[in-house]
Amino acid sequence: MKRFLVLAVAATGLVLPAAANAGAFQGVVIAKNAKRKAIVTASANGNVRTIRAPKSFAKIGLGALVAVRARQLPDGTFAAAATKQIRRVKHARVQATVVKRAGKKLYLSAGNSVFVFGLRSGAGAKLRPGDRVTASASFGKAQLFCDAVKPVGHDDELELEGIYLSTEEGVLSLAVHGRGLVKVSVPDGFDLPALKPGDEVSLHAAVESDGTFTLVSLDNEDAGDGSTGGDGGVDMGDHVFTVSGVLSALSSTSVGVEVDGHPEPVRCAVPASVKLSGFAVGQDVEMSCRFADSRFVLVKLSPKTADSPGDGG
Repeated sequence: MKRFLVLAVAATGLVLPAAANAGAFQGVVIAKNAKRKAIVTASANGNVRTIRAPKSFAKIGLGALVAVRARQLPDGTFAAAATKQIRRVKHARVQATVVKRAGKKLYLSAGNSVFVFGLRSGAGAKLRPGDRVTASASFGKAQLFCDAVKPVGHDDELELEGIYLSTEEGVLSLAVHGRGLVKVSVPDGFDLPALKPGDEVSLHAAVESDGTFTLVSLDNEDAGDGSTGGDGGVDMGDHVFTVSGVLSALSSTSVGVEVDGHPEPVRCAVPASVKLSGFAVGQDVEMSCRFADSRFVLVKLSPKTADSPGDGG
């Protein structure tokens, strides 16, 4: 039975008009995530994107300039329709938020990923968690080394992703980018989902004045048991995602579902073989769609309440 990944969803990441979340772009690979089968790229202006590219993941290395054709997924990451390596480069530039500085490593958050730069000669000594920075880096054999970093502001909340380790005495421990340890306080009354050591998780955390983190919302990417923090219940796998919400549009060719906390409905094309008789606008539903041919295609539409008719799929 296929398991879905549960991902934290930014309000601006959910389905916008096709022109806004589908297209082509170039970027330099600054990090890779084997569990997600994703590459993290930085564009010339420092914009960071996380691209799920299972077919080409193993072939692309750090420092590769890649051309990508992709569509933005509901969690703000991208699903690659095609990737092409152009050449190797020696430098990259990013706009990111500081997670922490540990020894000679600077952990940064941007584009729904956490990545690390090596530090030289005490660079970034005054940086604090939450500082928004622009940074340039050079590629070494196995990592990037920070050449220059400049604070440009401060964020009161940031995104984290990594491997869940434990929760003890109200503190959640997370391994980011392999070996970086981050601790996040869990507020009293916060209902954590079921977590096992080794699970890939993504979360939003508030940055406190002393540089510590407090959990705002968390999603377990290795389980399909729902999410916390009001993200609208979006579960997603490499090619399939599921949303829960209210049916807002219905026709023979497309279906839309409104999800709490997001400005636009999630829309998926309806294959000719799928019949949606018995469903009605305003109904609570769960919708699963897959990414194919640069669009979202309906896999299954199910009622959320016992007295709701219909089950398309």
